[in-house]
Amino acid sequence: MPSRARHDEREFAPELRAIERARKLAPQLRMLGRVHSLLGGAALAAGLALSIVLSSAALFAGGFPSELMALGGAAVGALALLGVPWLAFGFGLHRRRSWARGLGIVLAALLLPFAPLGSALGVWTLVVLLAWRPDLARAAGAD
Repeated sequence: MPSRARHDEREFAPELRAIERARKLAPQLRMLGRVHSLLGGAALAAGLALSIVLSSAALFAGGFPSELMALGGAAVGALALLGVPWLAFGFGLHRRRSWARGLGIVLAALLLPFAPLGSALGVWTLVVLLAWRPDLARAAGAD
């Protein structure tokens, strides 16, 4: 009879580990979702503010050189391109969507060159996301 118990234990071990890991990672996942949502929202707000400043300055100053407007437009576009995925990642992580893991790994890798805060956030995000297995946790009923 003991061999049957060990066999059952080995059979359900990945699911049990996934449940335990999901319980331990839940606060980290919540905090990561909040931080990345704030990052995305801040990038979108900065892009909106920059576009308002540039357009109002162009209106009141009678126009800017085209090079300056192109640079400003590129900055607004870059902030929007960065803000939307970060916001989507934050919300996806908050709802424990499995697609958020892949998106988060890519975004965390993009943060790594921006030392010291970007590197710290990128490493923290990678550590948490690489430990999180949404497929096993969902199959085991933990998420």
